[in-house]
Amino acid sequence: MAGKGNRQNHMSDFHWKDKFPRHYKLFSSSDQSHPDYYFSVPSVRQALENRSPNIQSMEEKFQVLTSKAWKQFVEKTKPFLIKRDQWGYHSQLWQLFNEVEGYLYLERMGYANIEFIEETQGKTPDLLGNKENGNAILEVKTIRESDASYNYLHSKNPYKGAIKSTQTIPQGFKNKIKKTIENGADQLNSYPNQGHFNKILLIIFCPDIGSHSSTVIDKVKKIVSDCAEEFQGIAIECQTDSAYPIH
Repeated sequence: MAGKGNRQNHMSDFHWKDKFPRHYKLFSSSDQSHPDYYFSVPSVRQALENRSPNIQSMEEKFQVLTSKAWKQFVEKTKPFLIKRDQWGYHSQLWQLFNEVEGYLYLERMGYANIEFIEETQGKTPDLLGNKENGNAILEVKTIRESDASYNYLHSKNPYKGAIKSTQTIPQGFKNKIKKTIENGADQLNSYPNQGHFNKILLIIFCPDIGSHSSTVIDKVKKIVSDCAEEFQGIAIECQTDSAYPIH
């Protein structure tokens, strides 16, 4: 009963909804009583109530979307508002939030009528944009370094040591970057009539805890740039602006 009462109290606390109307739209779009509901996470609720810079930044990005694109995004997001990963985080939801970065990228490049492409059982990119000199399809891929940080944080071993910070890129992570690019390129190349579109792959890199140095970021961008040479006809970009993490 206590858990139910807490959820009801949480649902009645909407004093932030006028400040963050599009967050509120997401809030009201899914099952608010679900135990894995994103907006029931204490840190997310606190960020909304305290009007945190991260929430404000995300709301500003949400506001850029046209009404049509926003409706598509809300529908795409619904299932993942109540879905956690093995560590208890809403990682798939954050990846969808990162697709907004793809929308903003197309807008900066001068594309209009930008829409989220409905997912099918086949392979589809995330976004479509129109421009007089050529339309575009865009796929967003989010990359974390590894699962090591999350495993460390959730380890119950009282004798666990500190995470070792490194400025090198392990071969396994290099392979992961290349595989991610290959998958993104495959999605772009599998889109119907894709030959009539400019193809863009946006890689969003989310560094691990303790590895946020410019050295690591620069090395990742160099790897992405080197891999891009193998994929003719696809513009591959890398950035570190990200929705990760508000949890």
